Amino acid sequence: MKKHLFLTMISALILSAMTDTTVLAQQDRSKIKEELEKDNSSGDPDDVLFPEKSNNILETVVDPKQYYVGPGDQFLVSIWGQVNQNFRTVVSPEGFLIVPTVKAIDVKNLNLAEVQERVGKSIRTVYTNAEVTINLVSLRSFRVPVGGMCNNPSSVVVSGTERVSTAIAKAGGLNGKASQRNIILYRKDGTSQSVDFIKRGRNLDLDSDPLLNDGDRIFVPAQYASYQILGAVASHGTMEYVANENIIDAIRLAGGLVQGIDSSIFIMYRMAKDTGREVIRITRDLREVYQNPEDTTINLRLKPDDRIYFRKHAQYHDRADVAIQGEVMYPGSYAIIEDKTTVSDVIKRAGGFTPYVSLDRISIYRSPAKEDIDQEYERLKLTPVSEMNDIEKSYFKAKTRQQKPVVQTDFKKLFADEKVNPEYDVILKRGDYIDVSSIRRTVTVVGGALLSGIVDFDHGKDYRYYIDKCGGFTDRAKKGDIKIIKTASQKWLDADDDVLIEDGDVIFVPEKEPVDGWQIFKDALTITGQLAAITSTIILIYFTVK
Repeated sequence: MKKHLFLTMISALILSAMTDTTVLAQQDRSKIKEELEKDNSSGDPDDVLFPEKSNNILETVVDPKQYYVGPGDQFLVSIWGQVNQNFRTVVSPEGFLIVPTVKAIDVKNLNLAEVQERVGKSIRTVYTNAEVTINLVSLRSFRVPVGGMCNNPSSVVVSGTERVSTAIAKAGGLNGKASQRNIILYRKDGTSQSVDFIKRGRNLDLDSDPLLNDGDRIFVPAQYASYQILGAVASHGTMEYVANENIIDAIRLAGGLVQGIDSSIFIMYRMAKDTGREVIRITRDLREVYQNPEDTTINLRLKPDDRIYFRKHAQYHDRADVAIQGEVMYPGSYAIIEDKTTVSDVIKRAGGFTPYVSLDRISIYRSPAKEDIDQEYERLKLTPVSEMNDIEKSYFKAKTRQQKPVVQTDFKKLFADEKVNPEYDVILKRGDYIDVSSIRRTVTVVGGALLSGIVDFDHGKDYRYYIDKCGGFTDRAKKGDIKIIKTASQKWLDADDDVLIEDGDVIFVPEKEPVDGWQIFKDALTITGQLAAITSTIILIYFTVK
């Protein structure tokens, strides 16, 4: 009995001690967090307590064969079997990874895969039957010097998952003179590597923008030479020169060849000498270039200032389309045979007219060719109106009102008696636009009418009828200058009894400019003062002479 009581007391003391230890540990952790909150600008003490909570944004998972381990990398080591342990350990500044109860393991100049293998073997020498996992949980940061043609040459902080482009961006980016294709990355072991941002961007070649490691240095030289690639490639223009590139390399950087290329030939012009303008014309069969990519006599190596031309077959897949919109059953774009397909053919393909079509108001618009540009109209647009004669003013007004060139035909006669009259069937050209308007049954009155607006169309009525329907003239209306704007032709006609008002027409009543009484008074006062001054001067001269 006494023995049982003694054991009970011992158990209670042990439990009390464990409870006190747990409470103290929690209190210590709370104190540590409070102290860290004072110095931690992010406001989250866990960012310091657990460094694996980093802000590194990875472009992909870490490749164990490409990522080289260095001082500051943190690992989570787990052992199961003889013992069950989970602990964190950090690579020391000397390049060692310390594993308690095992040893300090040298991990200098090893990639992640090699570190995992070496640490695993070392642990198994002590725990022979244990299962071991070594996981990288926090990435180290280190400084890389960036110099040359960047906006802010400096030493920038990066991690082992960041590339040369990131370091240069942190150094302010490239300046206007910088090379984008001949950047040099110097490694700690004395080797160097070329960096090519154009190849990285256009060909998604990640090897052209390598991952960084501690001890690296980056130098951005100035761009010193270029060549041109022109013609039937996706992205033609000037390209920075890189030594030892060939024709196929240039085509890849230009986005590849386009459809319709003449593969029988490409033409290169090369400077004959370092001085002067003399060039050498070089031609090769493009098909042979791709058949013999290693033959430098065919797949030529590029030189500075080369100009490479790729030809495209004329009229390759030359498509001709017209558009038709409005009162047809199936509006849209339709393929045509240029100079053969007619407007009636396209209307038929579009399913014919709807019941609401107005044959009086169908228009075919045609864009003028470059050679058809009216040079006289272009000249008048630059000429002040005060310097134009009457004929030039009239011509300029007429051309200004003509928003788009209209192909004229009579659609009523074209579809008379429900048959197509070939005499009025317009032959279409690419780019033509057919506007099939609906019946409006309205006439619009604008300008000097009391109630300007839309009036229902009444066949046979003259322009006065529609103005009366709008309340008649205003006081400032110019009754003798009324114009009728025809909806079909957009012509401006003088209003008289011979002009037939049609559906959709616009009646324009000009108005007199408003009289500014105060301005008239000021002008009169000015003139009166000037006359008085002149009169006084004359009188003064008269009496002086007399």
